[in-house]
Amino acid sequence: MESPPVSPTSAPHAPRSFFFEWLKVFSLALLGALAIRSFVVEAYRIPTASMEQTLRVGDYVLVSKLRYGPRLPITLGIPFTERYLPNVKLPPLRLPGFSEVKRGDVIVFNYPEDHGPIDRKTHYIKRVIGLPGDSLVIQDKVPSASGHAFPAQATMQQKWLATKAPDATFPMKALTESGAQQIASLEHEHRRVAFEATESAASTIRSWEAIASVEPFVVPFDPSYGLRLFPPRQSFSRDNYGPLYIPAKGDTLFLDEDNWPIYQDIITRFENHTARARPDGRFEVDDRLTNTYIIEQDYFFVMGDNRDSSSDSRVWGFVPANHIVGKAKWVYFSRDVGSGDVRFERLFQRVR
Repeated sequence: MESPPVSPTSAPHAPRSFFFEWLKVFSLALLGALAIRSFVVEAYRIPTASMEQTLRVGDYVLVSKLRYGPRLPITLGIPFTERYLPNVKLPPLRLPGFSEVKRGDVIVFNYPEDHGPIDRKTHYIKRVIGLPGDSLVIQDKVPSASGHAFPAQATMQQKWLATKAPDATFPMKALTESGAQQIASLEHEHRRVAFEATESAASTIRSWEAIASVEPFVVPFDPSYGLRLFPPRQSFSRDNYGPLYIPAKGDTLFLDEDNWPIYQDIITRFENHTARARPDGRFEVDDRLTNTYIIEQDYFFVMGDNRDSSSDSRVWGFVPANHIVGKAKWVYFSRDVGSGDVRFERLFQRVR
């Protein structure tokens, strides 16, 4: 029985055709994944406790880039790697979104203090407290922006000060088992103990018979520490801060010696102008003598939900609009970094 005829050209091309088909499928999948990651949604892991207990170390979060409008690439590099062309820098442009940044939003952004291209800076996650044009004040740990107060929410964590009742023994073991963190005894025989916890946990500890009181631990102004806060040379503390105006696009700033430490970085680092303060008290912007400057983009003030263990705008200043990546939406996975166990109760939780 004769075999069916075979074309002399069909057999050699079959492996090549199969290879190119798979290459095409792989390329389309890669392009699709890159497009989703760049313009729709991206996953991030929470590495620090600065957002406890809203977001916990070991949480994996999905961040929507569509919410505020996806940011176009600023540098060109190899997808899914840190390698990029250092001499190629594109202008920071953003496609239209379907929402503005709102007070209370939890956002991912590029850390303003880092140097280099914006989209290659370290990613941070914090909560928006102040919007462009707001005047921000923090009084005894409670921030408010243009009259909108942000008291601690159920998932937020802060530092408390517990005082034991007379003739009682401080229940240190029970305090540890309650989930309190950063426990520190401030006086002999644990008469007063500082700890970090949520409002709910603090309320429970307050009800113990051995505890006389539990109050927010408000740190007084310390000149040696205040020098490390933003802006410098102000009598601010982390718990009593401001007032501080948050610049908005189009604002005309009147420059003087008092506000120059606030606006110098905005003009030089974030809006790419040359500027200097002259010895005679006047200012130059792009080699032009002036005492005014018009802001070119919006700025935001952010804080961590774990307000006493967070490096945020109180320390390093404003977040420029072109540094914002997107809004945190969902915890899609969570693993305890100590035990390695999956925290099933946190899966698919919405970030609020």
